[in-house]
Amino acid sequence: MLAADGDLRLGATDTIGFQIGASRTAADDGARSSGTTSYLWWEHRGRHLRLFNRAYHTSPDYDPQAGFQRRTGTYGLSGNYGYEFQAAAPTWWVSARPFIVPQWIATWDGHIDESYVDPGVDVRFARDITTYVYWSWSQDFFADRTLPSQSLNAIVTVDSFRWIRSRTRLRLGEGPIFDQVDPRIGSRRSIEQEITVQAGPRLSSSMLLLVDRVRDGNGLGVVRQDLLRSRTTYQFTRTHSTRAIVDVDTARRRVGTSLLYAWEPRPNTAVYVGYNDLRVRAPGVDAPAPSGRLSGTWFLKVAYGYRWTGATASESHEVDGATGAAVPRTR
Repeated sequence: MLAADGDLRLGATDTIGFQIGASRTAADDGARSSGTTSYLWWEHRGRHLRLFNRAYHTSPDYDPQAGFQRRTGTYGLSGNYGYEFQAAAPTWWVSARPFIVPQWIATWDGHIDESYVDPGVDVRFARDITTYVYWSWSQDFFADRTLPSQSLNAIVTVDSFRWIRSRTRLRLGEGPIFDQVDPRIGSRRSIEQEITVQAGPRLSSSMLLLVDRVRDGNGLGVVRQDLLRSRTTYQFTRTHSTRAIVDVDTARRRVGTSLLYAWEPRPNTAVYVGYNDLRVRAPGVDAPAPSGRLSGTWFLKVAYGYRWTGATASESHEVDGATGAAVPRTR
């Protein structure tokens, strides 16, 4: 697998960037396949107006063994457009940003899936308390059936204290039921709670709990998922750090572990060594359920960035799970 990414700052407010990747895979039976992925984006961050556009694709045979790729065989467009109003003299509120976030995704055979239009408002209050509320019109495609749904979503973040941070997300409304025989729309209720603790300048740990419930039109519970994630990072020195992630999914009966060591001798240059492990526990009745390993992968990534004089990186980037490259946040 090969991957590259970069961005270019155009003046004080505009940035363009790209991410590309290619993979070649050989199966145990000797079959070979190859695939590609691409991600292009443009971002404008003015004092009040903020615009973001991206276009991307991932071919069906793209297989990054060293990273996580949630889905392949799709292409699409998305954006994030908002205007921020700022208080002249901040008191109980600091800013308010109405926005709209559209996304259009199509499968390789042309079906529209995981697409939505989300209008809402983002309000920041005093003491670093933020509320993010939006209404979502969504469309999914499953088992040759189109599944439209609507829901109300709210996110509250409290970052008032130096050593602890809280983030709560609530979703109420409709949700798709991905049943192979009878896919349909049901009622959905979910809550997500994340607590991050900064235990000193070097150690940081976060715990996330997701409780998701979906019922059909008869009130019968169809989906019951509890997801627990633990993430811990430790910064030994400025250049050496480690990170550990453990995921427990009760619906899929899976446990995933990810370990990573990072060495960053200077800005834009890094070496990553890691291991990903995924195990499953099959449902049991009278006897203890058998368990087994679905995958285990060691990986090595070496990154070297080129920077031209006067170029600065955008402040709104996060790490992409597919290749480890930096990409802008969509929300």
